[in-house]
Amino acid sequence: MRVHVTAAEALEGTLVLVNDAHPLQAWPEKDALTAVLPGAPQKPSFPAPSDTPQKLSASALPGALQKPAAPALPDTPQKLSASALPGAPQKPAAPALPDTLQKLSASALSGAPQKPAAPALPDMLQKMPNPALPNTPQVLLRRPAAAMLGALLDSISAAGRIVPVSGWRAHAEQEALYADSVRENGLAFTQTYVALPGCSEHESGLAIDVGEARDEIDFLRPAFPDTGICAAFRAAAPRYGFILRYPEGARHITHIGSEPWHFRYVGVPHAACIAQRGCTLEEYIEALRANTPANPLRLREDGRAYRIFRVPLAEDGAAFDVPAGFLWQASADNCGGLIVTLWGAP
Repeated sequence: MRVHVTAAEALEGTLVLVNDAHPLQAWPEKDALTAVLPGAPQKPSFPAPSDTPQKLSASALPGALQKPAAPALPDTPQKLSASALPGAPQKPAAPALPDTLQKLSASALSGAPQKPAAPALPDMLQKMPNPALPNTPQVLLRRPAAAMLGALLDSISAAGRIVPVSGWRAHAEQEALYADSVRENGLAFTQTYVALPGCSEHESGLAIDVGEARDEIDFLRPAFPDTGICAAFRAAAPRYGFILRYPEGARHITHIGSEPWHFRYVGVPHAACIAQRGCTLEEYIEALRANTPANPLRLREDGRAYRIFRVPLAEDGAAFDVPAGFLWQASADNCGGLIVTLWGAP
């Protein structure tokens, strides 16, 4: 069966690369976010393949394409839908460093003692029920990522031992955070540990900062040692679709310093493949350029056989063939390509 995915749909995928060279092009809509809940159900099971190629729903496997109809989050840049603009959504202006710094207040750059006012939370966040933990009522993620994070925490009995510190951030919040860090910590520190507004994975709703439960938790750099429950989380993360996004020794690739607390949801089976290769998301996406529909990456995870390949993503989207009996997912890589994941009978 021939399948066509629009550029707008592709940007809702879980393999979108976000860094200072590849700014975010679409923001999650209101209905795509939910609070991180403790005690989430165990890892969702995969549906059995049928004779007809199917597009996998988000309820079947987190990360599948599902375009929400709700309006965009208030006070955040609106995502252009395919109905609003045929073809690919217009790319927001990438906030290059000089422009970003120009947006920062003079007091932030000069080291003046006055602290920038934190932006007010949108009404939706203020009213969001079911907080992740009693002390973290505003930790939100896109629904697939939140479901799998809850399952991951539940699988290692992490309740009360690991704290979700920071999830989705509005663009205005990221701007304030960057300015605040420049003022308090200096530009060199900020460029190492805080992404430029518009270039932060937190704005995508797919990134989570976690910390070991302590009396005091650093919001920018929460303690997350490689021992005990934190080590158990790190070891189990790939099975639930999460990767350690900024490993030590990879700053020349990611442009962010080592952050043992920062995990990114990319979905199954990509997280396991990245962990096995010991590579970064940037390196994984670059390597997939060699995998065409005729020469897919073949791998097994949880007893299932997968085929992964990349096709060019044009302004009007991309098309690919799905064999009978297979399910599929597709995600833009934010580098001009669409990454397609197929699975079905071995």
